[in-house]
Amino acid sequence: MGRVVLDTSAWVEMERSGDKLKELHDDDILIMSPVTLGELLVATRLTKRSNEAVAASIGFIEGILLFAEMAVVDSDTARFYAELKSAATLSGVASGTNDLWIAATAIQHNAELLSYDRRANFSDFPKLRIRS
Repeated sequence: MGRVVLDTSAWVEMERSGDKLKELHDDDILIMSPVTLGELLVATRLTKRSNEAVAASIGFIEGILLFAEMAVVDSDTARFYAELKSAATLSGVASGTNDLWIAATAIQHNAELLSYDRRANFSDFPKLRIRS
């Protein structure tokens, strides 16, 4: 059993596939960052998909909230974020703010991060464990 934070790309892939992702195990505890929830909700508002598709996505998101553990962004998360942001800035690695908050959530909760976003540079973040 492991603790796994799924970033936005992983939740989107799960919705698209309609099934559990191959990287996940039946006994994993899935954790969602509030940042990820925000990104998913923004996508439902900015999409050009049909009303039916948007309703299906909203239903998927509501389902996530029934089984995933919702992380809380607190002062510990902020400390991990500051460490990651500083390291990224000093090393010249381009990293999105939301990606850094999601990675900080994974570190804080001693969880692995599952992402399909190759532009996020998650492998460059110190202390972050990646689920592959």
